[in-house]
Amino acid sequence: MTQLGRLILFPFLLALTPYPALPQGEDGKKTSGQHHRRHKTLRKTSDALKIQPAEPLRHPDVAYLHPPVNASGVSPHTTMAIRFSSVHFNKKKATLLALRDGIRVEGSVTGRHHRAKVNVADDRRTIVLESRAPFSLGERVAVTIDGSQGPHPNHAPIPGFEWSFTIRHEAPPDPARSISAFSSIYGNATLRAQQAGQDGLLDGRTTWAPSKEWGAPGRRVTKSPSNYRTLRKHMPPTIEVLGPVRKGATAGGHIFTESMADAEHPYGSVLMILTEEGEPVWVQREPKNTGFANWSTRDLKVLDNGMLSVHRPSNAGFTLMDKTYKQRRYVRIKGGYRTNSHDLAVRAEDGHALVMGEDIRKGVHGTIIQEQDANGHVVFEWNSWNHLPNQFRDSVFQKRNGEWDHMHPNTLSWHPDGNIILSLRHLSEIIKISRKTGEVMWIMGGKSNQFDFVNDHGFSMQHDARMPAPNKITLFDNGNLRTPRESRAVEYVVDEARKKVTKVWEHKHDPPMFGMACGNVQTLPNSNKVISWGGFFFSHPKNAPFYTEVTRSGEQLMEMRFVNSFQLQSYRSFRHDWHGAVPHFPPTLLLEDGHLFYSWNGDTTTSKWNVFANDVRIASHLRTKFEHNTPVRPDNKCVKYFVVALDKAGQRLRTSNIVVSQACKKGDTPKTKATENT
Repeated sequence: MTQLGRLILFPFLLALTPYPALPQGEDGKKTSGQHHRRHKTLRKTSDALKIQPAEPLRHPDVAYLHPPVNASGVSPHTTMAIRFSSVHFNKKKATLLALRDGIRVEGSVTGRHHRAKVNVADDRRTIVLESRAPFSLGERVAVTIDGSQGPHPNHAPIPGFEWSFTIRHEAPPDPARSISAFSSIYGNATLRAQQAGQDGLLDGRTTWAPSKEWGAPGRRVTKSPSNYRTLRKHMPPTIEVLGPVRKGATAGGHIFTESMADAEHPYGSVLMILTEEGEPVWVQREPKNTGFANWSTRDLKVLDNGMLSVHRPSNAGFTLMDKTYKQRRYVRIKGGYRTNSHDLAVRAEDGHALVMGEDIRKGVHGTIIQEQDANGHVVFEWNSWNHLPNQFRDSVFQKRNGEWDHMHPNTLSWHPDGNIILSLRHLSEIIKISRKTGEVMWIMGGKSNQFDFVNDHGFSMQHDARMPAPNKITLFDNGNLRTPRESRAVEYVVDEARKKVTKVWEHKHDPPMFGMACGNVQTLPNSNKVISWGGFFFSHPKNAPFYTEVTRSGEQLMEMRFVNSFQLQSYRSFRHDWHGAVPHFPPTLLLEDGHLFYSWNGDTTTSKWNVFANDVRIASHLRTKFEHNTPVRPDNKCVKYFVVALDKAGQRLRTSNIVVSQACKKGDTPKTKATENT
């Protein structure tokens, strides 16, 4: 792998590596020399990269400003935004022209940025400015809003306001590549194993072994089909399913996951929607990776707005699809930053998206959060360089190979009160951020912890921390920094006012499971929990489970694992309702070995198949699995075959492609109902 490739994927490799906070002496204690080197490194970093607290807004009419007043280190591609406390705007062209005429953007080097693009966000209070050319490195930029223009027939008068900020001095990394999660050391398998040995990962312990349940009498173990002919190009890995233990015990719906392999293997990640029997519903095999190139395709899930989303490194962002599998939206970080691939949230009521990015300065990875409205306008931006004064001290990671992913954000969501929850894995911290001011409202976990933990020791290098209710937080505790290393899913009741966290539920695998990275926990509508156990390839046992569903009382209802010759794993796994999906492409039909083989990849609406030969129905049957087949007799005449998908009401959904018998001459395609109605 090239050095460029290693640097590009530094954060994802680093994310999955449980390095101890400091190098250890032979007795397990940190030596004074190691302490000295650690503090010296921190001093150098602090001297080179100052945390600059954002100046508070002092104008009574201004509710939000970006970049902050006198901010430094700003991206040359930044957008600018100002939100007024009481002024509302319409989006008529005349209004936008009037706003543009009353706003000036001027750089100390680039001069006046004439005709900067002006937009009104969907809250009708936020003006978003976008220069048509980047700013120069190191220049001072002033934004002036002319309040002397007075009342205008197309919008309310706006207060006069002026602020300035400074563009960063070093060129930012290429924003066309997303931050996908791994350290440059992991471009080489030998170095990987050596480093893992130094960190105590490969110490001979068994982190997972198949439970006796997998072979116990009366327990149903099934394997997913692996020979569907209509899925040859997208064949998923074989999946082994334990359970479910009884009918109706699970929450229902479909299972969403992906298979990922170590980047040493030229393997195309497979996106999958499955039934709980392991039967495919929708399968999409991605292009094979070359090392880490195109490697981190992941996080397949249904968003709160009902859209299906997935991160693809090939387009450096998140693709959102509807139930026809058409792309309806594309989300990536704005302002010239790199998109972070770990998480995306989209709100149901207004389509606003929360997305993360990386502001890399001198090889150190700062964290960007943006809230974008449904039209992609940035209406809120938070930058760790303006907050978290203890971020270097709190990190358990040291700078490696010229890069330092000292925080590693991996989960982002809205708090029920409208503020923002951010998980920082390398700090073992969860923070709450004010949506209005950007200030850090509290820190849970890690060295800057502000909470008392009741009935629990706290969490370590966590994933998937969320607050589904005002007083509840769930997370997957990877447990990297605990001895012995063991992962768990955990739920806490949170008293934010009294700064108290009480454990009310946890689940550990039997036998014990250690997922050194990745993983998640999801609460289902019937209170069951889905747990994905994470892992990381070379330390990850073959055939370890990627999906477990348990009751709140801890009863294991079902489990899934990949059956493979090398270590496949998933990033996260979910269960969602995906009924009513009707793909925009037609069903697939093949004629092979005297049989018609047919399926409709992604369909969850078809109830019945009708099979036709030259417009005569020759078979009709219920749809009971992904692929069906119907035998056809040899015929010396030209026969055109097609199938029609019907819904529960017997209404036609879509007609397949046409296949023909061997007796048909090339170009012989007489009209059929299929050609008329497809």
